[in-house]
Amino acid sequence: MMNVENVQADIEAAIQSDDNSNEAQRSVQDKLVDMALQKCTLFANSEERAFVTFNSSPSVQEHWPVLSNEFRRTLGQWYYDAYKKAPKKEYLSEACESLTGRAFYEGETHEVYLRVAVQDDKWYIDLCNPDWQVVEISTSGWCILDRSPVRFIRSKNMTALPLPTAGGNVSELWTFINIPDKHRLLVLGWIVESLRQNTQKPVLELLGGKGTGKSHATEVLRSLVDPSTAPLRNFPGSDEALFVSSQFNWVMTYENLSHLTDRQQDLLCQVSTGSAYVKRTSHTDADETVLQALRPQIINGITPMATRMDLIDRCISIELNTLSDNRRKSKNALVQKYAEAHPRILGALFQVIADALKELPNIQLNAPPRLVDFGMMGEAIGQVTGYQQSFCNLLRQNKKGMSMMSLEASPVCMALIKFCENNQSDHIYNGNYAGLLSRLEPHRPYGSRGWVDSAKGLANVLKRNTSGFADIGLILTFPAPDERRNTGYRIEIRRERGDTSTLSTPPNVIKSVLSELSVGANEDTLPDEQGETLI
Repeated sequence: MMNVENVQADIEAAIQSDDNSNEAQRSVQDKLVDMALQKCTLFANSEERAFVTFNSSPSVQEHWPVLSNEFRRTLGQWYYDAYKKAPKKEYLSEACESLTGRAFYEGETHEVYLRVAVQDDKWYIDLCNPDWQVVEISTSGWCILDRSPVRFIRSKNMTALPLPTAGGNVSELWTFINIPDKHRLLVLGWIVESLRQNTQKPVLELLGGKGTGKSHATEVLRSLVDPSTAPLRNFPGSDEALFVSSQFNWVMTYENLSHLTDRQQDLLCQVSTGSAYVKRTSHTDADETVLQALRPQIINGITPMATRMDLIDRCISIELNTLSDNRRKSKNALVQKYAEAHPRILGALFQVIADALKELPNIQLNAPPRLVDFGMMGEAIGQVTGYQQSFCNLLRQNKKGMSMMSLEASPVCMALIKFCENNQSDHIYNGNYAGLLSRLEPHRPYGSRGWVDSAKGLANVLKRNTSGFADIGLILTFPAPDERRNTGYRIEIRRERGDTSTLSTPPNVIKSVLSELSVGANEDTLPDEQGETLI
């Protein structure tokens, strides 16, 4: 029979052992916390995330999320240097949780930035080098700062920009990427806008078949703003994956796409102008996690992917020409030559920004584009770099081409264009959707798919493409819902005439598109029996 006294002794020994273990754990955690408090400054941002600032050397100041792997490794390194023993993972986790609370309760509130920032009318670009240097750009010029006045954070996939050098010319960039002359100002505008933190960002669409260098152009353009260990990526498989990726990348790139669904195009629009993804916080039913994103984006593929008017309004589409055999170069040789030119191109680019900031207050736009800040900055860039064309006119022409491509893909839209082409009056139609649908039926392309079979379906198609029709000079107006008559909701169509600067489309442009369609009757002879007026 087991001795009762022995059993009691074993229990007491086990309890004492647990107490010693808990005391050892608390001792390690306390040491980690004390070490962090001695070396670091804790703070939180407006989104209630905890961060830490510390000097990794006398001249280098770093900023990291408290719960990041990078800070945990740093904290573990400090402990090892002091005690020649690596702390356990759970001790580090508990210490960081404690520091997070201190950041919320005792720390100040400061904003953090990823790669770019704007403060007091000055632009800052994180070079992401080991010395944590930044570039400051103002109307006075640009310079490199060893200590940043704003708090930049980084992700492990972000790589360093080279130290820029003065005396270069931004036109050297075009020797490394296959951008047609007529589109270079638009691409330069996209690069500059991508380096500005607080404005809506256009989506850059690069199109071309095999041998046009679209993937290489995507890599080079990203390397001027936000170089990465993974510069070319697939389109994320979910909304959450896209917004998570945006937390660790300033420039979002999507490689070799063949098609974008309506939902994917909506996501590109959201990230272009700023949006958020909200999900339940892990391990709780009483809180939400918010992932916010406003990012410059590049998509590339063979055929146009921006087909919805909302995305077209926020997009620049560039068709790359096929490179001739005598223009092809070895990838290794091209990379080596670009690496040598990269600092000069960056320096020239920063000087263009400084000059454009000086010119920006003088810019006035009579008809600003959807992304107004982008249009104004583009005009300033065009003036300081000596381009003869108006940036906004180039942007309108680009959008008009994209709109026509989108309209061509819809049999309903092309039928309406044909219907309007056969009517020479400026006031083309004023009536209900049912009457308009019956008038479009004779112009329905033979064997077409995607035709609508109801007035409501027609209304939805036309409202989605209103801006596209405006680009070719057809103005669609929709009376307010409270103006509904007994004959149904109404629509008015009129033609806006003028020169190309007002986005009216010459008849030969529309005819060239219509000539490819096989349509039915050309005359509109239906009686006015459904509440419409054909003028």
